Amino acid sequence: MKSMIFTAGQVDGLREHFENAAFDYQKTWYRVGQTGTDRSLTKSRQIGADWLFAFEALLDAITSGRNQHFLTCTRPSALNTRAYIAEFCRVVGVNVTPFSPSNMLLGNGALIAFHGEYSHAAAHAGNVYLGEYAWAKNPRSILQMAKGMAMHKNHRLTLYTTPSRSHTAFKIWNGSLRRPRKTVPVIHTDKGVYCADGVFRQSVTADDAIQQGCTLWEKDWRKYWLEKHMTADDFRFLYLCDWSQAANNAEEVK
Repeated sequence: MKSMIFTAGQVDGLREHFENAAFDYQKTWYRVGQTGTDRSLTKSRQIGADWLFAFEALLDAITSGRNQHFLTCTRPSALNTRAYIAEFCRVVGVNVTPFSPSNMLLGNGALIAFHGEYSHAAAHAGNVYLGEYAWAKNPRSILQMAKGMAMHKNHRLTLYTTPSRSHTAFKIWNGSLRRPRKTVPVIHTDKGVYCADGVFRQSVTADDAIQQGCTLWEKDWRKYWLEKHMTADDFRFLYLCDWSQAANNAEEVK
């Protein structure tokens, strides 16, 4: 595995590129991450969460030497983030093969690795980005893997997903998986909330993203997607961060 080396000027170039390209909600997520706070984010599809965390993980690996782990339902899905990291590298003149299936090693020894739900990753340690856990075969199991990898005091855990119909995933989102059932569930937190368990939670819908500068969508995107691509129920949880279907789902929490 060939190591990647960055100069101080290239690191400054990464920061400048991010400041020029990021939307407001992405900057909020990044700013919260710099405090070392764990994050649990519900987000619309296709608003650039993977892009943001690719930048954050790369910069943190360069500047702190900490390992970074991307964990999601399948390893090929996790490797999509590798392509974003490769693009950030290309912007500042560091050549990396975008779609290589390998992990990435920096000159300072930091590892950026990509794992699927059934990866043998429990022995790894570092910052962990658990993406789209609501669509995992076993959301609770993949969460426990992520928590174990990020358990050291100098590491942080980031959860981000679109809602699904999984009641287990809903309880992970609102932090009630291990709490008494009388806890009032959190379904939506559009402004972002620092919760009693020390986790920052926020929901960012497609509408929120557009209002905060996202230019990736057509003006009449709602009409196009609703009429041509999906049911109203699917639309609500994929793009409007609506966990209500999962909250009302009587499936067993595993």
